[in-house]
Amino acid sequence: MIYIFSNVKYPKKNRIRPAPDDILVFLNCATSAAYYLNDPVVRFCFHRSPEPDYGPRIPGCINCYIFDHGDRGYGIPSGFVDDLKSGYDWNYEIEPGKARCMTTGYMAIAWIRRIFQDQPVTLVNFGFEVKNSTYRCPWHNWKFEAEALSHYPHIYTE
Repeated sequence: MIYIFSNVKYPKKNRIRPAPDDILVFLNCATSAAYYLNDPVVRFCFHRSPEPDYGPRIPGCINCYIFDHGDRGYGIPSGFVDDLKSGYDWNYEIEPGKARCMTTGYMAIAWIRRIFQDQPVTLVNFGFEVKNSTYRCPWHNWKFEAEALSHYPHIYTE
């Protein structure tokens, strides 16, 4: 099983209990990654870029950068991101002068599905069922992404 965690904060007592063959995937600042550092599992952290705003490298994780185009060996190839862009709904309201963009989670989920095609994926604390307790950048199409990801099983720990 692959678990992909949003950055919604939750108490450690609510953490999932991964099996040894599970894969855990965290995003950007990886708010809950420390809860799982002693679990004998493979852990990834997908950061949007190496800029400090997108979180430090997370110890015990394979740190990947969405926009390194695979240059460091674990990034997402730019052609894959371009393909995702072609199927994204860019028709949504945004502040003047700002850029529309996909979320790190949306891109990481798609890439994880590509490289681990036979593994089931469960999303942890994704979607509108989670209270707005994390920064939801207004430059993303949250409604489109929630609908696109609705077919995945979801777990809520917050």
